[in-house]
Amino acid sequence: MNEKKNCMNCKRGGENLLTYLCRHLGEESKLCEMETPLLEAQTLKKKHTFVKEGELNKNVFWLQSGYGRYFKVKTNEDGVEVEDTIDFCKPGKILFVRECVFLDLPGVFDLQLAAGTVIVPFQKEYFDALELDEAKMIKLINKILARDRPEGMKRMCMLKLRPRERYREFLKFFGNEIEQYFAIKHIASFLGMQPSYLSRLRGEYAKKKSEAKKYLQTVFFIMEFI
Repeated sequence: MNEKKNCMNCKRGGENLLTYLCRHLGEESKLCEMETPLLEAQTLKKKHTFVKEGELNKNVFWLQSGYGRYFKVKTNEDGVEVEDTIDFCKPGKILFVRECVFLDLPGVFDLQLAAGTVIVPFQKEYFDALELDEAKMIKLINKILARDRPEGMKRMCMLKLRPRERYREFLKFFGNEIEQYFAIKHIASFLGMQPSYLSRLRGEYAKKKSEAKKYLQTVFFIMEFI
């Protein structure tokens, strides 16, 4: 089962869903006050696929902490089914499948949230308290969701880099903690690398961080005697 708690107590970097809405909506900030009792954060005990390819699923979530992954199930040359990771979603975002929500079309990939991820369901029913007509309600919801269009260009530029630079930019963009949520094969698939090669890069990266830490410790130790 998933643990539930009021989203006002679930913060990352000083911001939760309500403060996010207030910051972006301005004149509709009364929404935040009215929705406080309705929004509950849920902590996923295990990874869960919320949308599968071919399904029409209009679920929308605020991703408070943890990560989401978009992928397609394909069959490789050996006839084995593999998961081809298309993209990841980092915390502090509204997460949904755009084709389903805006176009009423089935999803074209699977959407999975990692174990330990904290989400806040974000449903159309929450807007009933504002007593808006259907057209205004849809306009408001679309305005909120439009704030979270994927940073596609930045990711495309990242994937054009050389392998080592690509890996560094990946960690810079999504945060080092993403490696705690997904298997190396899933990250390697997104980066267009073999898992064994990415494992070697991770080893090199960890070694450099360790050497840098030892260097700083040595410098500070020497400075104490100067």
